[in-house]
Amino acid sequence: MSPTSPPRPPFAEVTAALTGAWRLARLDPQGMRWFDLSERGFWRSFQAAVIAAPAYLLLLLLYQAHAPESTDATSSLTLQMLLFAVQWATFPLLLIPIC
Repeated sequence: MSPTSPPRPPFAEVTAALTGAWRLARLDPQGMRWFDLSERGFWRSFQAAVIAAPAYLLLLLLYQAHAPESTDATSSLTLQMLLFAVQWATFPLLLIPIC
């Protein structure tokens, strides 16, 4: 998607990004053509964290269900979700000056 393309509806944008990711995973360099490479697309890519967060929380809950009783579940989940947000944002934000 070029910077001059009209904005896509959210479902179409997510589908295009997943298609691009799938093609890149299969070592197809044409997968990059499916991504919005504009600055707007960069910032919108952080919305993927909102989609991934519930699945990550579910995995944490499943892990916590089998963890030893000595751990504090609430503070552990809070810390893990906070770390999820920090880790999600740190790498791309550090790369802004480089790119």
